[in-house]
Amino acid sequence: MNDISTQIRNTAAALATAATLLTGCQKQSETIAPEKGASLTTASLPAAPVLAPDKEITTLLRDKSLPPEVRASLMNPRVHAILQGIWGSGKTEQPISYVRNVTVPAEGAQTVIVLQHLLNVALPPTIERGRGHHQDL
Repeated sequence: MNDISTQIRNTAAALATAATLLTGCQKQSETIAPEKGASLTTASLPAAPVLAPDKEITTLLRDKSLPPEVRASLMNPRVHAILQGIWGSGKTEQPISYVRNVTVPAEGAQTVIVLQHLLNVALPPTIERGRGHHQDL
């Protein structure tokens, strides 16, 4: 019976990790104070992490005008990691430039699909702001 409950806990943990990677959820775990003098045989498992969906990714995936190839690319957890690396580096003193040939070809191509879609969406408002600045000058 104990082996079955351990297997169920491990399976639940694996499913929670997979759901986090596939849906772009962020893990917000509670801190558990370790029990003093507890042996591993009597120690209980820590509380399961609380999953909270990323609002920006959820909004993007709910968008009906999102092309299917962009939606399929966003479902790849490795693409999320690449995009997160690019986004996080923008907050540092030396932001990285994306080089498609550095990553695995399939993941690099999917990342380019997402980046190109984001650039295409941002282009019209950028042009309008540029026209506004031009008129101000």
